[in-house]
Amino acid sequence: MSDSQTVSMDPQRFFTGALNVLHAGFVAPSRVQAKRNFARVHGGAVIDLAQVRLEDGSELLFRVALDHGEFRGKLGFTVFRKALTQLLGKLSQRIRFKEKLSIYSSEETGALLLNLPAVLNDGGQANVMMLGIDKPEPGAITLRLQFLDPDQFRP
Repeated sequence: MSDSQTVSMDPQRFFTGALNVLHAGFVAPSRVQAKRNFARVHGGAVIDLAQVRLEDGSELLFRVALDHGEFRGKLGFTVFRKALTQLLGKLSQRIRFKEKLSIYSSEETGALLLNLPAVLNDGGQANVMMLGIDKPEPGAITLRLQFLDPDQFRP
């Protein structure tokens, strides 16, 4: 018998929660706190952002990590926040208008990737940020903000 519990959640509701958690961690707080959170994830830490109570009374911990291995150039807080703000704006619009969310899943790792790229063009250099979700752990989920190779998005 397993101690873990499977929680099924509508993707619209899940991504609404993810959007709110990311906004609360990197956009809504003071610039000092948001930069502190960025510095931690930029340095490789996985940080706990929020504990959310689900309808069944259980709690789910939202964590966030940053994968910037494919980022071209120097990733600073301002560029990160621009990319995140664009990503959250696109996600918010999709949720608000109840548009379909295209989600890729990895059979190997159990990770998910939301097909909603935020594309930045900074000084002629393009970068693409997307939102991934690591394979869930009991009681916790890790949102992975990841920069992908921008060349794969060229027409």
